[in-house]
Amino acid sequence: MASAEPNDIIELYPESDRQWAQDFNIAMWWKELNDSQCAAELGKVLDALRDSGQSAEELFGDPAEFGEARAFARLNPQQLADSEMPINSSLLLLAGIGLVVGLLCTGFGTWVGFRDGWTSNSWHFWQLAALTAGTGIALSGHLWWFYRLKGKFARSWVLGLSGIAVSIAAAVLIAVFGGGEVMPLPNWLAPILGIALAVGVFWLPWNDESEPVRGGACAFTDPEAWFAETTRLLRGRYGMRSRKRRPLWNLPASTGRI
Repeated sequence: MASAEPNDIIELYPESDRQWAQDFNIAMWWKELNDSQCAAELGKVLDALRDSGQSAEELFGDPAEFGEARAFARLNPQQLADSEMPINSSLLLLAGIGLVVGLLCTGFGTWVGFRDGWTSNSWHFWQLAALTAGTGIALSGHLWWFYRLKGKFARSWVLGLSGIAVSIAAAVLIAVFGGGEVMPLPNWLAPILGIALAVGVFWLPWNDESEPVRGGACAFTDPEAWFAETTRLLRGRYGMRSRKRRPLWNLPASTGRI
């Protein structure tokens, strides 16, 4: 049942409990649970309802409060850490930067079009090189920061350094081969490309990250896996070194700490 979609499981509820199930699902989704987690919780509640013979309201109370409680209990360490971040998705970060660049191109393109004429050619290759370098370095730096906070150190360095190197290399090639020449780009095309970029970011594949699985079950049902994941996140968030993150149960008894 956990592999089904949440809406499919809601349809299995008694008609009198479907509104409760929908509110319960919305509360869990609002607290950052993904579809597979919501479906699993909906399935557990449905099984309990069938065994009890009571209504969902009688058995579990308010759906919003119960959904928040179940979401907090279900969130894995990565999701708990992501919920505290202003941006919890690399796609959202990419979309934000793409939207900003698209709006800048639209604004400046419109201004240049009115200033120099819509059919004139006003844009130079060095401007394209500067835009390429600036956008690439900004995106790479933010990806480095994002994945480091998530504790994914190898990915942060690979994306950050390679992205900056590729951006600079592309900008240098554009500047060398284009020089100070004017691009064969009519001024009316720049704002259109900016609008296309700003709108296009909303068509990115917004897929939820799959929940870590080991042996067919959620990896974080194992306390050791939970603490290992939490340790990794603490290293990324606070830069804790190994001697700062010694497990509590390995502390000397003379310290008196719990």
